[in-house]
Amino acid sequence: ENIRLLQTFPRELQACYGIICFSILFILNFLFMWSAPLDRFHIKQSTRL
Repeated sequence: ENIRLLQTFPRELQACYGIICFSILFILNFLFMWSAPLDRFHIKQSTRL
């Protein structure tokens, strides 16, 4: 049923939905990449104290 609904959507809406999904995944990946080194940095600072 979900595939049928997607097929009935206009092309513009499909494109917008795809861009939104892609951007959300990109932002989440970017945040994850940045948060991992920051966590290590904080751990190093806390062990110093």
